[in-house]
Amino acid sequence: MLKYPGIIDDSDKRLCITFPDLGGSGTDGDTLEELIENAEDMLGAYLDVLIEMGKPIPKPSKPEGEKIIYIGVTLQVKYIAA
Repeated sequence: MLKYPGIIDDSDKRLCITFPDLGGSGTDGDTLEELIENAEDMLGAYLDVLIEMGKPIPKPSKPEGEKIIYIGVTLQVKYIAA
């Protein structure tokens, strides 16, 4: 499992999270639970696209700060029967 750091912005009515290791991509949610669920979905989709395009998967960094949470994603290898 890879765990990517996400920077949380709670200055608006909705919570937002951005992932510096993924070019600043991010998502939002009304609650922390919804934010985490949306972030897991977004991470999985983002990494799937990288894999399908044959691009390298970035290594998660370890930034420090009080508004950082780590979101885990498991990559699955897809097999196509010949």
